[in-house]
Amino acid sequence: TIPINLIHPSAEISEYAVIKSNVLIKRGAIIGPGVSIGDGCTIDNGVTVSHDCTIDPFCHLAPGVSLGSNIRIKTFSVIGVGASISTGVSIGESVIVTTGAVIVQNVEDQVMMSGNPAAVIGKSNIPRP
Repeated sequence: TIPINLIHPSAEISEYAVIKSNVLIKRGAIIGPGVSIGDGCTIDNGVTVSHDCTIDPFCHLAPGVSLGSNIRIKTFSVIGVGASISTGVSIGESVIVTTGAVIVQNVEDQVMMSGNPAAVIGKSNIPRP
């Protein structure tokens, strides 16, 4: 099979962003310069990824997610609808960020985060890679 990317024509992607293979970028997404999106990611409707962010393979950013600059989201993490992540934060592997959560500090692997500011509310059921 040939790896492909599906990118909605209304998505705005900087020419200085790197998009790997099998990535889905939906309507209204904005991807800034210096962004790297790994294999198999889904960037949903209306997501904003500011500059210099790294999204590792197989992550899902749900509709309306907003990322500040210089953020890293590690493999298999899921960021819920309307969640916000502050500049300079690192999200661990297999993390679940719930709907509307506001992440203001680094997040360890395999936890579930919720609230404003977000706090750990349990373990993630997503296996680590």
